Amino acid sequence: MPVAPREDPDRLFRYMAEHRPDCPKCRYCLEGLRSDRCPECGQKLSVAAFLAARRRRSGMPRWVQGLGQATAVVCFFTVAMWVLRPLGILNPRTGWFMIAALGVSVAMVAVFTGAVVVTWKRGE
Repeated sequence: MPVAPREDPDRLFRYMAEHRPDCPKCRYCLEGLRSDRCPECGQKLSVAAFLAARRRRSGMPRWVQGLGQATAVVCFFTVAMWVLRPLGILNPRTGWFMIAALGVSVAMVAVFTGAVVVTWKRGE
């Protein structure tokens, strides 16, 4: 059975001094720690564990970011329509379209907010 290579303690401590990480398991602040175990939960610390935890916590998934961008575009054009219509730039008979665009904007904001909340809760 192959044995996992031991991590260089100096590399671990250098990483911890440069990045001031939290424990990958319990998120206890490890600033100034000179041990390879978390004093709070006993988790064995390694640079690989820190990098994996950082990837997991790196923020919103791409599909949530894309949904947010699409929501911003739709809301921008909806606001633009509501501003341009009174100025006479848009056809006055576009009232039904403006109401529909407003409804789509509100729905997209609701879906995007739900996606952010669900993603945030899963990350905890």
